Amino acid sequence: MGQILSESLASTLSGEDLVWRPSVSATDAYASNGLNQYTSVTGAALGYDGNGNLTNDGQGRSAQPPPPQVRQSSAGR
Repeated sequence: MGQILSESLASTLSGEDLVWRPSVSATDAYASNGLNQYTSVTGAALGYDGNGNLTNDGQGRSAQPPPPQVRQSSAGR
């Protein structure tokens, strides 16, 4: 009960179902600058700040967390 027989599993899978496919295409285009930073990946521009930190990942997402919020303390009033 609840067992999968190897014959039934093998009959539903073909050789193409078992082929590993990498998530990154071998045809993706990468461009870099003189600082060895990627400036674009497959046409999506990447952004960096003045210190060389990645600030935009080309997908419209910020690569850095937002700055910490300053909270006022009631101590010392």
